[in-house]
Amino acid sequence: MKMGSNRITSIEALRVIAMFMIVVMHYVFYGLKMNPIHEYYDMSSFRGCLDYLTMEALYILSGTAVNCYVMITGYFLIDKLTYRWGGVIKTWFLALFYSVVFLIIAFLLKFDVEVSDIIQAMLPVHQSAYWFVTSYIGLLLFAPILSRAAASFSKRSYQIVLVVLFIVTFQFLYGKIYGGFKSIIFFGFLFLIAGYIRLHGIPRWIYNHKYLCFVLIWLMMLFFSTGINLIRGGRGNFQLISSSYDGPLLFLSLIIFIIFISPNKECRALEWLSKLAPYTFGVYLVHTNKFVNDWIWGFIPLSFNYPIILHCLLSCTILFVVCVLIDYMRDKIFKVLRIDYLLKNISARIPQL
Repeated sequence: MKMGSNRITSIEALRVIAMFMIVVMHYVFYGLKMNPIHEYYDMSSFRGCLDYLTMEALYILSGTAVNCYVMITGYFLIDKLTYRWGGVIKTWFLALFYSVVFLIIAFLLKFDVEVSDIIQAMLPVHQSAYWFVTSYIGLLLFAPILSRAAASFSKRSYQIVLVVLFIVTFQFLYGKIYGGFKSIIFFGFLFLIAGYIRLHGIPRWIYNHKYLCFVLIWLMMLFFSTGINLIRGGRGNFQLISSSYDGPLLFLSLIIFIIFISPNKECRALEWLSKLAPYTFGVYLVHTNKFVNDWIWGFIPLSFNYPIILHCLLSCTILFVVCVLIDYMRDKIFKVLRIDYLLKNISARIPQL
């Protein structure tokens, strides 16, 4: 199946948007939920209600980002039956590069650096310096096997496989026993979902009502979170709640993914965003580094005289742009030093299936 340029542009734009939402999710989790001062929202005031509803809605939406990012990989790789060692090696090397760079910076700035930090920086994948990188590389290693299996399935068999994987990975069924949102099996499930869409298309009724489905699922999750708060704390203080990636967020993620892979007319905004796609992975590696992560979220103020969502979106936009610029400079340095050329030569020497 050939993809039009408009579709590729929208998918690459989704990659960028997903990474921005990951930054937003970390703002909420590390900046608000981990800070007792911002953990609860006073629902007896209009400001408290506004802050809770807007931040809860945004938190739910941002929780779909990781799933969308993995599904993009499945959508592009489902028809690739051989190992793409270049992607594996580059992902590993980027994680190593940023881990070591920020370790050196931490030494220079006299941060508290322990022996375990050094080991983790030198072995970022093995030591899960970035949990997503560890799981994602595992997925890339299994990708050709999954693609070959998918190529051998009939449409009916593929559907049965997806149902079985849903049962063993969904949070409220057997997910906690067999899967977990960080597991290879769940990442493989997301990969195969996107692959099914690539190979067999989207059911017409979903395609025709995708925006309605998006709004309904989003509102249902917001209603569910508010209900949990009412049960836990009555009408007093509310806490931000978002389900795991392998929970109800799975359905919202899927609808968002379908919206972006649907054929679209040319859109300048999406075209502009897609140009940032090569640097999005660097955004993750920069802002989630242990030393950076512990530092950046300490700048969230202790009180707000305006809606929190304004500070959230502005702060995350600035952080995202700074991280893009950092990775842009890294990319230029790699080209001058011909590091990408070296990595391609190494990957070309590794045997294929």
